Amino acid sequence: MKSSPDRSVRVLLLEDSEDDALLVARRLREELGEFFWRRVETLDGFRGALEEGTWDLVLSDHSMPGLAPTDALALLSGRGLATPFLIVSGHMSEAEAGEALRRGARAVVPKADLARLGPAVRGALASTPEPAPAGRATRANGRALLPPRSEAMREAVDVARRAAPLSCHVLVTGESGTGKELIAHLIHAESPYSAGPFVPVHCGAIPETLLESELFGHARGSFTGAMRDRPGLFEAAEGGTLFLDEIGEVPPSVQVKLLRALQEREVRRVGENNSRTVNTRIVAATNRDLAVEVEAGRFRRDLYYRLKVIEVRVPPLRDRPEDILPLALDRIAEAAWRLRGRGLEISPAAAERLHAHPWPGNVRELENAVERAVALARGPRIEVDDLPEEIRRAAPAPTGPTADGRPGAVRTLAEVERQCILEALGRTGGNRRRAAEQLGIGTATLYRKLKLYRGPGTAPPPGP
Repeated sequence: MKSSPDRSVRVLLLEDSEDDALLVARRLREELGEFFWRRVETLDGFRGALEEGTWDLVLSDHSMPGLAPTDALALLSGRGLATPFLIVSGHMSEAEAGEALRRGARAVVPKADLARLGPAVRGALASTPEPAPAGRATRANGRALLPPRSEAMREAVDVARRAAPLSCHVLVTGESGTGKELIAHLIHAESPYSAGPFVPVHCGAIPETLLESELFGHARGSFTGAMRDRPGLFEAAEGGTLFLDEIGEVPPSVQVKLLRALQEREVRRVGENNSRTVNTRIVAATNRDLAVEVEAGRFRRDLYYRLKVIEVRVPPLRDRPEDILPLALDRIAEAAWRLRGRGLEISPAAAERLHAHPWPGNVRELENAVERAVALARGPRIEVDDLPEEIRRAAPAPTGPTADGRPGAVRTLAEVERQCILEALGRTGGNRRRAAEQLGIGTATLYRKLKLYRGPGTAPPPGP
């Protein structure tokens, strides 16, 4: 992320020493020029800062009482924030530094060697995604839920759309990386709660000691570091949707209070005796089989049935191969604009490898593979060599009849290209200009290809 001319970089410093904060700020000014910064020294202050605005960078001391870097990283992760996080420490063991890096810290810089801070900051800011170019579609969490081509995914979307206008809670189930949050966004967008906020929280990323306060809030003085009253995420989502991702990770002690909040539609902040009414729609998601968790005693049966009023099952990508190429083309277009500022094509051979891969990591694995390919592509299109090794090894497989009706045959490269183009036209409602942009080719090239496809009995695709 590069700061725009009309907005300076915003830096949040987690530091209990004012002198050390000023020292770090001076070093940052040498690197960034003028920038906005704020110092907080408690966990409560950090939460408040996250609620009050967007931050481009977080720098944290290692040894602050009541505000460990791992707790701060957990809060960022739980709220779905990808803000770059650096640790500037006076003393930190290799084991502690390794644990912080595993939790998501970008770098650990010794206070005794602040000359290393500049390169670390530059690298962290440069690796933060740019906003999408003007005119491109707004996406939920940076991604789009494309009209599915597979019957299994169409059924999941249909159930989600039928559940959306209702006020009941929804449970979204499926393997990791299948797009459960996109389904939650769809439910919110088409619900009576759409005018309110959509508040996501990753329950498995927040430690048990913090999760209750995150969800329900707390009163001033209720625990060490609680410097002021703070509403929880139930209250933050008032009039909107609270998305509880990985609900199966919620510990039993919090399950009890969550059940009460769902039953009574009220919450009680930590350290308070009075309850507060909330009007919040709950959409929960899990990659676990909650019925098995219930039988094993790890998940409350009454909470399970309270959540599972309507269940939306999101199928794994391997069970909906018709969706692979449309998803890949969409992600290629997005990544190419973000990383290169222009479109990028994909060769038919590379498209075949994508289609043949089993995708154990589902859509998330596809997105990562595509981003790697876009970053490494040497020419104007993605080739097989640009794909990860495990995808390059995937043998092209039969995908149904070819254009001339040959069942079970491996398609020719021309047939794969034709399918990619026609699928892009289908996604854009026949708009050729937008289809060409998604494919990373010029409009004239698209017209030339379409002219080749107009055989006897084939009408040209509609659209401008």
